[in-house]
Amino acid sequence: MACAAVIGLAAWAASVFDSFKERGYTFTQHTLSNFLVEVSGKTGTKTGTLTAYLNAAHVKQSGGAVTGVEVAHGTYTLQVEKLQGAWKVKALAPAPKLDTLYLIGRSGWAAASV
Repeated sequence: MACAAVIGLAAWAASVFDSFKERGYTFTQHTLSNFLVEVSGKTGTKTGTLTAYLNAAHVKQSGGAVTGVEVAHGTYTLQVEKLQGAWKVKALAPAPKLDTLYLIGRSGWAAASV
């Protein structure tokens, strides 16, 4: 399934908000760490692949009560390009590669296969 290109920060934020709202999330938090850029290209214009570890939490609520929490760990991959001395994101993979996903509900938690 192909993803449509999303260009610009406002369009990206709106796309993410809509996606999370469709899934019933009321709060989310994403933390990225251990950034690694593998650089290729000639002097002047450089391109690369950036990878970073992901730790994400998604909360679902109903009537003000928390009904579930999803916690995911994985890796984000982005294509980057250095233009005029600054690194810019060219493309973001449609979804991170998840290593683990935990679902926490009223009856406790369970690990989900990814």
